[in-house]
Order: sequence, then C-alpha cells, then structure tokens
Amino acid sequence: MFRTKLLVGLATSVAALAVFSAPAMAEFSSNQSQGPIKTYPELTTFESAAGAPKIECKSKNAAGEVVAKGGWIIQVKAFTQQGKYFYQAPTPKGPHEQFKFASWGVCVGPTGIGANVECSIQVEQGTQAGSTGSVQAPGCVVKIGTGENTCTVNVAQDGNKELSEVKLANEGVNGVAINSSVSGLTSTSQESKTLCKTIGIKTSQGGGKFVTKNALITEGQKLV
Repeated sequence: MFRTKLLVGLATSVAALAVFSAPAMAEFSSNQSQGPIKTYPELTTFESAAGAPKIECKSKNAAGEVVAKGGWIIQVKAFTQQGKYFYQAPTPKGPHEQFKFASWGVCVGPTGIGANVECSIQVEQGTQAGSTGSVQAPGCVVKIGTGENTCTVNVAQDGNKELSEVKLANEGVNGVAINSSVSGLTSTSQESKTLCKTIGIKTSQGGGKFVTKNALITEGQKLV
C-alpha cells in the first residue's frame, strides 16, 4: 500500500513539473527587445496559391556563406495609434514577435528564374506546440525575374492573420526554434506582366503556403 501511494505521488509530481516547464501560453523573453537570428532555415518555400509554381530560398550561397538577412523584435499585444498608423511597441518580454527579412537568401522561381523575397511576419502568442503567424505591414514582396521581365507577388497584411501550423520550442539556453508549415495565404500579382502569365501566377490567389524545411533559430531570448 505504501509503495502504491509513493508511486502515485511521484507520478503526480512529475505531471506537475511537466505542466510547469511547458506553460500553456508562452511568451518571448530577453534582456533586450530585439536581436539577431542565429540559424536560418536551410530551405524556405513559398507558394502564392495551391498548386502554384514554387519559389525556393536557400539561406546559403554556393560557397556555403549565409546570405539571408533579418532580425527579431519582441512586441506587446496591444496596438498603439500614432496618427493614422497603428503599431505594437517593442518590449523585452511579450506575447508577439516580429521578424523583418531583408532577404531570405538565394531564391529562385520556376525553371530557375532568379527571385528576391522581402518579408515582415509575426509569430503570435500561443502554446509552445501551436502558435500562429501573421503577415505584418508593409507585408511580403516576392519579385521574380530582373529588369523589365519581372513578376511581383504581394502578400498583404489584410487577409493573412493568425495562420496556424507555427511551432515554438526553446533551443539551448538563449534561443527559440520556430518551425513553419503555414497554408491559407492570399496574394495578388501583376497579371498584366508577361512573366506572370508564363510561369502561371494569377492576379488574386488563395491557398498559398509558407514552409521552412528546418527551424529558424533566434539568439538572445527564450520562451517562458
């Protein structure tokens, strides 16, 4: 009887510890409100619509050098109005985190056409196993081709909020790993452009995807 009670008590203690170590609502915490990205996904794939041509971005160039550029900013949940604009103030501890990417690295569109991806996205408060992602102003722009022969895809803030399949986990003592397999993106493109027609990208599309092959890992923060 005593042994049974001991085992039950031990099981209860382990369960309580598990709940404590994985809070239901995770927040980003750091000594500062912004910082760098330690590791970029090896491969990030964008699709403007279900079944649309893929744009693939590798974080490293042919020489093995990391050429992706971006950083993170922890934000409060509430919006503050400044004139006609709204923003979420930076904070050392908060439920939202914004990522601004000047480049996702070496990107190519269909048939190997060169592309460039600039993006502002946000990971929103949720459980460590299931948070959401949103496109933040000014949004994401995918530019395929060069010179006059281009096709531009715009992923705006409106209609691209709180999309699921974003997973968070602490990585080491001062990093957060973020995996994404987001679907349901909506976008618009320049249908009048010859290249858009050639590669099969239409003006207004839904069901787009954003997928990282492996985790993006931040530096200088953790989930609490």
